[in-house]
Amino acid sequence: MSNSGVTVTVLAGISGIDKKPFADELVARSGRHGKIESLDFDEGLLERRGSLSIPAFLDTPSVESRIGGIEGRFDQIADYIASRSDLEHVFLRMHLSYFRNSEVFLPPLPHLFSLLLNKIPNSRLNIITLIDDVYSIWQKIHARAGQMPPGSDLRLRDIMIWRSIEMSCGESIRHHLESMVDDHQSRVRCYHVSTRHPYSTFENLIFEKYPRRVYLSYPITSTRNNPDAVGEINRFRREAHALGSAVHAAVFDPVAIDELALVKAQKESANGGDVVVKQSHRWPLGVEAPLAKDPEWPIRLPAQEVSEVLGGSGGRKGDVEDQIRSRDYRLVEAANCLAVYRPFFGGKKSEGVDAEIKHAVEHGREVVAYHPRNDQTSAGQATTHPFGSNISLVDDYAGFIGRLKGMLSRARSR
Repeated sequence: MSNSGVTVTVLAGISGIDKKPFADELVARSGRHGKIESLDFDEGLLERRGSLSIPAFLDTPSVESRIGGIEGRFDQIADYIASRSDLEHVFLRMHLSYFRNSEVFLPPLPHLFSLLLNKIPNSRLNIITLIDDVYSIWQKIHARAGQMPPGSDLRLRDIMIWRSIEMSCGESIRHHLESMVDDHQSRVRCYHVSTRHPYSTFENLIFEKYPRRVYLSYPITSTRNNPDAVGEINRFRREAHALGSAVHAAVFDPVAIDELALVKAQKESANGGDVVVKQSHRWPLGVEAPLAKDPEWPIRLPAQEVSEVLGGSGGRKGDVEDQIRSRDYRLVEAANCLAVYRPFFGGKKSEGVDAEIKHAVEHGREVVAYHPRNDQTSAGQATTHPFGSNISLVDDYAGFIGRLKGMLSRARSR
């Protein structure tokens, strides 16, 4: 009997963690032993091609040979899944793009994933691009540099470019499959998720057929140097994650990736030499059941590479700032709704939160905001309805959490 009801979850992206123990931990916590299998795409590819490493495979001059190897690996995986009637879920650990010697290699994955779905009727595809702090990824890559062929180490800016390409590839695959006839639209999902989210976020995205999703929006830049403000926001974050776990909703949390830590680290290292990123520079996560372990602190980075990604000279915005905005907008679009905590924290408007609210409204997302009375005046101006009447403003916290719970119960997958 062939398998016709399996869900394939692709764990893509580049991150500061190893995907195999990450996937193993997902399987262990899910309690679905015997019904899930985790496969490594690159490992099987190397076995088929007789290469010692992915860099060696990518150094093959013939593009046709590389594509042929990847197509063959896809056929192998599809045949294997189709033959396993006992499997309900498969984790496929892979890259959606390859970056080698400043060049990008993009396999024809939209076509290959389409063939996989057609070969396994009624199968479903989740593409989860795992993202992580760029300095954590840098540490992992450089820790392995001595074990890999020359040219395998990457600068911070290279990592950010490759990470952005991986995210775009996932979106391209989803759009390609949705544009086809058949019922691919209801069978394909694509999300970008930081590895630092708690287990419940991944559990609900992966194992719920129609996952409900909420994005948490709150002031970050203006509060991160205020321990009391950080503590208060973290209490909200913990309650939001607990609520998401209870009602089987995925919670997208912006500080699960925190590259503004580079700004603090650079300021402390202003006397020259390397930039040293310490755990204290990062927003404290403080959530239960994270799947990914912390990197080894501190992380020592070349000052020039940090300057390249932070920008600032000549008024130029840096790559970090650009990617934060783009990434948060993507998460807003991926959510069903937005939960906003104190958009006028201390009476001061958060420009970042304001932009996220407007983006959510433009994309038809429901928005609820906690706007307590002590935040409702700023420089003598009332801020009771600072974002218009098309969002729900609640001035008591219990009512805000109750409204959020009701909003999640109505949310439907998109």
